[in-house]
Amino acid sequence: MAFEVDFSAVEAVLVKPLTYLPFILRAVVDAIAGFPHVNAIVGDDELLVYGAVHLGVAVDLDADGLVGAGRAGRR
Repeated sequence: MAFEVDFSAVEAVLVKPLTYLPFILRAVVDAIAGFPHVNAIVGDDELLVYGAVHLGVAVDLDADGLVGAGRAGRR
């Protein structure tokens, strides 16, 4: 599945050059919040749905990896 996104409105308000990553991450958090069963785990015969969305991004640093977690991306 592929999506086409128009970022022209985002580019118009940028003061300094940024990557698209923060905007994409925000869209992911909003999408997960819109479908709360995606943000859940299966427990003992039940589905435990989390109320807040926390999103982590893995970054490759030469020898080591690093994951920054955005806490409470959406409550």
